[in-house]
Amino acid sequence: EMALASDIGVMVTTDPSQAYAEPLHAWLFGEDQGRYLIAVPEGGVDPILRAAAGTGVPVRRIGTTGGAVITVNGQGAVSVAELKALHENWLPVYMA
Repeated sequence: EMALASDIGVMVTTDPSQAYAEPLHAWLFGEDQGRYLIAVPEGGVDPILRAAAGTGVPVRRIGTTGGAVITVNGQGAVSVAELKALHENWLPVYMA
């Protein structure tokens, strides 16, 4: 949603050494309580990581923003513009 609203791409990278309790798609799109995705300027990453570590809040960096496509682990590049058009037009097309 953030990528579509901003027209900015996302490069998500998961750590293969991390064990995920759920499938990758569930981890990426799950909306569990207490799990948040934030975007900060590059210079703001380390302060966020330090603050979270200092309070015992689990946190991890999962990627960067930029460009015009969305990728996960370097695979499946999808154009933000194409995805946005599909997202905005599916209902009118369905109702036609």
